[in-house]
Amino acid sequence: MNKRLLSKESYNELLKVHSIPKKGKYYALGFETFEKPYHTLFFHGGNNDGFTGAYILDVEKKWGFVLFTNSEMGQDFFNKLLYFLIEE
Repeated sequence: MNKRLLSKESYNELLKVHSIPKKGKYYALGFETFEKPYHTLFFHGGNNDGFTGAYILDVEKKWGFVLFTNSEMGQDFFNKLLYFLIEE
């Protein structure tokens, strides 16, 4: 998020849109992102039986969070927390 380890060109490549699987959803290298007004949010998540993990970061506003749960409902919690933080 602080862009201190890689060159400016590498960060540009890392965070630019590389594919568009459906309208409103975009993939950078290892991240998903949204259409405006949330296009500065980059996230990735996943789950296994009984566990959920995800992270999100906003490179322009310099905030983010990581969530690990031992629940299959972790994605619901992640979504509620995210929308609370960006909408409230």
